[in-house]
Amino acid sequence: REKVQTFDSTLYKTERDVRKAVQGQLAALNANTLAGRANVTVGQVIDRYILEVLPLLQPSTQDTDKSMLEVHIRPKWGEHRLPDVKAYDVQLWLGTLTFGAASKGRARAMLKRLIDKAMLWEYLPVERNLMELIKVKGSTKRSKKLVIITPAQLMALVSALPSPYNLIVLVIG
Repeated sequence: REKVQTFDSTLYKTERDVRKAVQGQLAALNANTLAGRANVTVGQVIDRYILEVLPLLQPSTQDTDKSMLEVHIRPKWGEHRLPDVKAYDVQLWLGTLTFGAASKGRARAMLKRLIDKAMLWEYLPVERNLMELIKVKGSTKRSKKLVIITPAQLMALVSALPSPYNLIVLVIG
């Protein structure tokens, strides 16, 4: 059921005056609706992530995640509303970063985690995470080809190594 409110034109001369008068009421009405939650910014999700998720991680992970958030993601995306973050814009931004592919992959992964949390916290409807559309070339490939040896080659290596290294290779191999 729609609510209707009438405004006296002697008190409110322009539409802008009316909008200004109802702004507080609209915020309260929209607070628990998807429209209200859609106004959440990436920066607000980062703040909640830092408070609720970061303390649960290992200290070294906390340090690298917080650095990625504060140095790279918040300056670029912090003021953007969640629905305004577009995959293509993120892909272009990743292309401008001056660090290596692995770090670009971590930046993409962090944005993916933030959007996942935004869906969990009901700031966004649950759907496919747009970060899945972005691939960072070279971020997950091995730089060297694996060399697989036969059991005979392993035994030859063990016999060629001095003690205790031969035992280490035997146990690990």
